[in-house]
Amino acid sequence: MNEHTTPNATTNPALDLKSLDRQSDATLTDLIAHAQSLLAARETERKRTAVAEIKALAKANGLNITIEPTKKRRGRKRANEKNTE
Repeated sequence: MNEHTTPNATTNPALDLKSLDRQSDATLTDLIAHAQSLLAARETERKRTAVAEIKALAKANGLNITIEPTKKRRGRKRANEKNTE
């Protein structure tokens, strides 16, 4: 593996995928929940870092900014919401 390769489930020797086959459903459920929690924490940290870097860049250029999360709406707009935007 070279320095640009990101380890994954098939290339990371610390992960033995065959051992997963021997685990109980409860163990696998716990593992999935833990992995999802780690991913969420990493995403939060990446966002915090990005916001800090953006604010620092803005401040260095004499700007003051506010960053708000985007609203993630799925599906079609309701009829009463179409004319409010």
